Amino acid sequence: MITIIGAGKFGQCISKLLGENQHVLVDVEKDGSYSEKTKKCIGDADRLALCVPSAFLEGCLQMVKPLVKRGIPILSCTKGLFSGLKTSTEIIRKVLKNPVATLNGPNLSVEIMAGKPTLTTIAGDRAEEWASLLKSENFFPVVENDAVGAEFGAAAKNIVALGVGLMDGYYQSCNSMGSFAALAVREVEQLYKHKKKGSLPQLSFLGDLFATCASEDSRNHTYGHLVGKALREGKSIPKPDGTVEGLHALETIHEFMHGKLPLLHNLRRVLNGRMRVEELFSSVVK
Repeated sequence: MITIIGAGKFGQCISKLLGENQHVLVDVEKDGSYSEKTKKCIGDADRLALCVPSAFLEGCLQMVKPLVKRGIPILSCTKGLFSGLKTSTEIIRKVLKNPVATLNGPNLSVEIMAGKPTLTTIAGDRAEEWASLLKSENFFPVVENDAVGAEFGAAAKNIVALGVGLMDGYYQSCNSMGSFAALAVREVEQLYKHKKKGSLPQLSFLGDLFATCASEDSRNHTYGHLVGKALREGKSIPKPDGTVEGLHALETIHEFMHGKLPLLHNLRRVLNGRMRVEELFSSVVK
């Protein structure tokens, strides 16, 4: 049996894709704990898919650690960066001694649920097995080698989408959106060099980046757009409605920004109300 932890939109997508493969979808109770039934589902699992927001991943791992069977494969669907630029599988491996793979976009949940065709990339331990389980008529897994690179790109693209959404909402300009994306990708590549040599895996990064930056179904683009629109209309910056992974990732990389990532540093200042949108590019392109 495959147990999917996290019954949000993406957990529901994984459930849909697994189809007739025996699986169960579980989540925390209102008080943040697991019911006895959920604990049994986790303990009985022969495979585990983690679909929790990055802000809750470490807490989730501590709760499941005494329950998960040793050696069962784990698939991480969590997109995020953690302290020291750690990725989700790196965090999982610190807690659970299990084979771990990662699934990354372009995977907008609303489109998967609607049966729209898409690629996905799976990298890491037992990736081929997960690809076989999830493949369907309109869902095409591609196995990659660089799990950490795929995860890093998936998390960083959410930051780029925030800025692209901001440009869209404030300037309503494709030129501004494209300019932000181009400069931001350059800084993301620079940031990745803090982790390892080489470039980000392009198939997962570029596909995920385009989908997240272009779609109104992307929470990151949508929130950036709402902020830009509010600032254009002279209103206060709205609070996010639900999880916006790009905000969490932006705070995580803050320690690496000063003097090295000026555009992303400025984006953070705009979103925190400490810089005008008009000043965002000025210290970057001189």
